[in-house]
Amino acid sequence: MTGTSRVLLIAIPCLVALSWGSQWLGAQQPVTLPPAQVGLVTHVIEQEGRPHTVVVADVNRAVVAVYHIDPLSGKLALKSVRNVSWDLQMLQFNSESPLPEEVRSGLER
Repeated sequence: MTGTSRVLLIAIPCLVALSWGSQWLGAQQPVTLPPAQVGLVTHVIEQEGRPHTVVVADVNRAVVAVYHIDPLSGKLALKSVRNVSWDLQMLQFNSESPLPEEVRSGLER
């Protein structure tokens, strides 16, 4: 058997399989997933010698709450709660330099 024959013997079945597979995949119905039901997202920050910080975000309501937990006593203290929906609509808010327009102008040079 020559080298060309071997290549054809391998290539033809592969091409047929690819052709059949692509037709089969094209006939499949797209998968429809239910909308995500994300409720609360949490993040814990542990710091040596300081209260642990727990951030709880309610994704559906765009509300963030911050708690401190004393690692020795387990005491939980609510520090702040804020609706961030208006915050996230601002185009920019910086209390220190560089401001976004300064960064943009530096990149355009």
